Amino acid sequence: MNQAVPFNEVHIVTWDILEEWGNLDTQLQEQINDFERIFWYLFYIIQFETECDLINNKHLRLKINKCCNYLKDPNLPVPGGCVGIRP
Repeated sequence: MNQAVPFNEVHIVTWDILEEWGNLDTQLQEQINDFERIFWYLFYIIQFETECDLINNKHLRLKINKCCNYLKDPNLPVPGGCVGIRP
C-alpha cells in the first residue's frame, strides 16, 4: 500500500500467491479463521481495485490499513465488514 511494489507488478505477485496456494497440501475442510479471512479479503481488494482507487479512495485505504494492521498484529480487533473466502 506504500507503493513498495510497482502497480504493474501487483498482478504478478497475486498470481504467484495463487500458484503457491495451489501447491499447498491444505485441509480445506478446516474452518477459515479470522486471519485467513482478512488475508483473502485484502487479496481480492488489491487484485480487483484500480490503481487510482487504491491510492486515492480514502475509505478504501482506511479499510485496507485496518486489515494490514490486523495481519501485523492479530491481537487487534478484527476489522468489520471484511469477509474474504478461499480461492
